[in-house]
Amino acid sequence: MPINPQPNKKELARIVTALKSPATRRQILTIIGQEGENWFKKSFRDEGFTDTTLVKWQPSKRLTALPAEGKKAKKRTALQNRPTLTQSGDLGDSITWENAGQFGVKFASDLDYAKVQNEGGRAGRKLAARIPKRQFMGKSELLNLKIMQTIRTQVLDKILNNKK
Repeated sequence: MPINPQPNKKELARIVTALKSPATRRQILTIIGQEGENWFKKSFRDEGFTDTTLVKWQPSKRLTALPAEGKKAKKRTALQNRPTLTQSGDLGDSITWENAGQFGVKFASDLDYAKVQNEGGRAGRKLAARIPKRQFMGKSELLNLKIMQTIRTQVLDKILNNKK
């Protein structure tokens, strides 16, 4: 049963009481963490980041740097079939979340190169290589809507329907 857009005072009181519960807060933070982690990992499958719309990543130079003919052409074809930023899968797999206090969630990657890939910048010896921004984590309006919908169906609807 969907939530009434304008809950009555009794329903609001039940929601407020439930939200004061540490168990309900943990459940909501877990939903935020899991939905966010899945959303950010999806960036690697989509080869781009979605805030309100999908913004595709700039293609890798490896796609244009190899010759179109000869022995290396086979290697080029193999490289072209692999999505950007997925050679080992380590970057996508490194995305994690943890509780940040009682009311927050923090997303992170423990890989040294994650920040420069996400934000763009210089890397390599003497910072000679320019890495284009290929955002895979960040604020996303569509993610926020997805989280709110999941909280509504998995938490608030159950509160209003007195389900455990």
